[in-house]
Amino acid sequence: MTTEFPARPHLPGGRVTLAAVSGEYPQVIRALHTLGIETVALGRSPRLSGPVAYHADMRLFHLGGDEIIAERGDGPLCDRLREHGFQVYPSFREPGGSYPHDVPLNCLMLGGRLFGRLDAAEPRILDFCRREGRKLIDVRQGYAKCSVAPLTASAAITADRGLWHALQGEGIETLLLSPGGVQLAGYDCGFIGGCCFLAEPDLLCFFGDLGRHPEGKEIRDFCKIYGISVRSLFSGPLLDVGSVIPLKCEL
Repeated sequence: MTTEFPARPHLPGGRVTLAAVSGEYPQVIRALHTLGIETVALGRSPRLSGPVAYHADMRLFHLGGDEIIAERGDGPLCDRLREHGFQVYPSFREPGGSYPHDVPLNCLMLGGRLFGRLDAAEPRILDFCRREGRKLIDVRQGYAKCSVAPLTASAAITADRGLWHALQGEGIETLLLSPGGVQLAGYDCGFIGGCCFLAEPDLLCFFGDLGRHPEGKEIRDFCKIYGISVRSLFSGPLLDVGSVIPLKCEL
C-alpha cells in the first residue's frame, strides 16, 4: 500500500487516511478516527459568521495532488498543511463578511470543470483552472461545493436547481433533491455536500442517519447505480459540517 495525495479533489483513489474537517463537533472527529482517518481539525475563523466559521469548504480549496489554497490570514492552518507535505498558497481574497464575500473558496471542481459564483471566486482558483484548460461554469449559488455531493467525475447529488441544471448541462448525471433534511445551526437548512464525503471510491459516509432524510432511499438507490454504498456515521438528523476535504489516501 502507498499513501498519496488525491489527484482529483473530493474523489479519492483509495481509502482516505487524512482529511481536513471542522473541529466544532467532537462526534465528527471521533467518527473519522473510527474510520482510520487522521484529521486536520479546523478551529474557528474570526472572519466568517458563526454557523460556517469552522467549515473546511469555506476555508480550503484543493487544487488536486499536493497543491491547496488556504484562507489568507490563517498562518497556523497553512503551517499544519505544509507539515503534511502540501504546497500551500494563501488566498488573495480573505473569506469573510456577508454573502457573497464569504464564498471565494467554496467552488466545486468536478469532471475537469469548475462550478462556482465566478464574480466572488478566489483569483488563484480561476488562474489555475485557466492554465490547466479547465472550463469555468458560472452559477448563482455561491456555496457551490457544500451544495453538491460528488460521487464520481460524472455523477453527483444536489438540492440546488441551478447547480443541477449546470451539472446536467455538462454531462454530469445529477440527482436533484428537494431542499431540506440537513441541519445547519443558524440556517433554515444545511446542504447535502456538507454532510457527507467519499471515505473510499465506493463508500459515501454521512454525518447523521441517512434514514432520517426524506429522500434517503432515493439517495441510496442513486449511489447504487455507480457501485457506491452508503454509511451513516452516527444517529440523529444529517448535519452539515462544512464538507470533508480528503488530503491523503491509501492506494
